[in-house]
Amino acid sequence: MAASDLGEKTLRELIAKPTIFVSKEQAAITLARYLMPTKPAEARKLLDPLLKVPGVVGQTAIQAYGEIAPR
Repeated sequence: MAASDLGEKTLRELIAKPTIFVSKEQAAITLARYLMPTKPAEARKLLDPLLKVPGVVGQTAIQAYGEIAPR
């Protein structure tokens, strides 16, 4: 398994089962940033539910969403 595949797998596992160190939202934003260049639609799908979350999570999701290449 390539390192990038392992990283993606680990982030997906953290989204499914967050820890006290990494929240579901943190893992989703990180995975979305990783997927932006190759799978922008999936990155948008990960960020969509976070856009309306108040506070830092929502702000970070909005910023990341803005970094995705236009459709």
